[in-house]
Amino acid sequence: MRKNVLTGGPYSGKTKTIAALEQLGYRTIPETAIEIIQANPGLRAVNQSAFQKLVISAQIEREATIEPNGNRPIFLDRGLIDSIAYCTLRGISQPAGLHDACKATDYHAIFALETLSNYDQRAETGRTSSEEVSHRTYTLLVQAYERYGYTVTTVPERPIEERIEFILQVLERSA
Repeated sequence: MRKNVLTGGPYSGKTKTIAALEQLGYRTIPETAIEIIQANPGLRAVNQSAFQKLVISAQIEREATIEPNGNRPIFLDRGLIDSIAYCTLRGISQPAGLHDACKATDYHAIFALETLSNYDQRAETGRTSSEEVSHRTYTLLVQAYERYGYTVTTVPERPIEERIEFILQVLERSA
């Protein structure tokens, strides 16, 4: 099974890129944190530690139950190791077991999408991060994946079609 992670700070185009990959027939796994936010409105704002624990638990379960797809790529909108970066960003302790769970991840490729230059905070959608925080998040994400031995491929800002072409070319070369 070839699990590939798309990661990046807020407003990097991850969700739209994942949706476009899905439209092309690739199997995709949505972002766990979004589902936790929708199921627990306000939790992130009042208890970041509890929020991260829910995300981590759900992400571990989700990744453990991904059905093999032969040799065809599966794309995840964030991986478990993202939680390491978010704990650092928010200044909270990593929950017990997170490090060991991250060591056990088995991703084929990690793609870090750069923050888009026309950053839009979109407060009406619940986005709380500034452009500065998005760039810091990106840096922390790359560092976290590299600490766990992954090579991170930066996906530069381009139209979605070009980003997808770039990602698929990288995967083709690594097959």
